[in-house]
Amino acid sequence: MGEIPFSTLFDPMPEGCIVVDRTLNIVYLNDAARRLFNNREPCLTGSLLIRLHQSVESNKTFLSLLQSENLPQKTEIVLSSAGRKRWIGITLSPLPEGILILASDQTALKKTEKQLRKKKEQNQQSIVELEAVINALPGIVSVVDTHFRVLHANEAAYKQFGQNSLGEILGKTCYSVRKGLKNPCPQCNLIKAFTDGEPKIRVSTPEEEKMMGIATKAFAVPLFDKKGKIWG
Repeated sequence: MGEIPFSTLFDPMPEGCIVVDRTLNIVYLNDAARRLFNNREPCLTGSLLIRLHQSVESNKTFLSLLQSENLPQKTEIVLSSAGRKRWIGITLSPLPEGILILASDQTALKKTEKQLRKKKEQNQQSIVELEAVINALPGIVSVVDTHFRVLHANEAAYKQFGQNSLGEILGKTCYSVRKGLKNPCPQCNLIKAFTDGEPKIRVSTPEEEKMMGIATKAFAVPLFDKKGKIWG
């Protein structure tokens, strides 16, 4: 395959396309590759690949993969110039003439991934802090879905239910965990809250106080998703 077929195949592509021979001399590169590596030298064909950009020569992993017989391979290189860094995703594929290098700018993706990681870390920290506050409350706090399954609870809740860890009650119905029932409690605040979407308060009956050994005041507050649908 010569220069004309390479041009026909790769000139229209938005990715940077570079073909090198086994001695890493450039056989072909399209305009997208020139723009990506910020190199406008007119006579790069026949030159060593490291002439394309100074960061190429310093990337030992990339150069090592180019010498590998185990292709295709994927990697990335960081281009540094004028104090600015860009992450370039690289795919290496074998050709009869040598190696096809497909390159694309992954900088925006890297920044998005970094922002997502930071957001995830912040969310995890917020969860840890929130759980610390909930667990510090002496009262029972639990979150259930509209099928009465326990999604979360504080230490006071699962200990009151006679369990040693949260994992022992997760996914179970609140009425089975708390009272050993097969169906929701007849006076359950949750049923009313799920029905009209309003917070409810209920004081325990003498029978319940005798069974549990304590008097309780139960608050049921419905939780809504972004569409206004009650989920718990």
